[in-house]
Amino acid sequence: NPFDELSKQIWVLATSLALGVGFWYLKTVFYSHQEASKGNRQLILLVKLYASFLALVAAFGISRYFGYPAFLFGLLVFTLSFLLMYQALFQHNYAGFKTLKFLLTTGLALGVLGYLVFLFWNVNYYSGALVLAAVYNTIWGIVHHKYIDQNLTRELVYEYLAVLFVILIILFSTTNFSVRI
Repeated sequence: NPFDELSKQIWVLATSLALGVGFWYLKTVFYSHQEASKGNRQLILLVKLYASFLALVAAFGISRYFGYPAFLFGLLVFTLSFLLMYQALFQHNYAGFKTLKFLLTTGLALGVLGYLVFLFWNVNYYSGALVLAAVYNTIWGIVHHKYIDQNLTRELVYEYLAVLFVILIILFSTTNFSVRI
């Protein structure tokens, strides 16, 4: 039983509470985006990033545990990333044909990355999902600034790419790729 330890139960409850509190404020943030405080918007961003990470970890772990092929995991990553970005753009009334094509392309790129991560990553699916979540966050940040805030600059793109680069360097330098199941 994976929930025998008290610390695991506390972690699950704290995570559920954090997601519940974060999503409690979703209505306020989505329906009055400009009037919502910056703290609330940052909280929602963190909750969404955390939820996307948990969804990718679950997809990666379930795919590894049940022995699903890499193609199916890539399809799961495509579906998760497309739905998360489409839902956010829909909530802000920016979902249209132009953004749909872009989101399909972006989701496909993340799905291909998920396929490659599934093939070449070792058994630590948390760090593999963190790579996917970092790339997802970079793409979403650029999309958010382009379509929702409409303040995308070259400096913002460089900032997102620099943060992605640092995360990837840390992950690649601490992951032992020679360990396999």
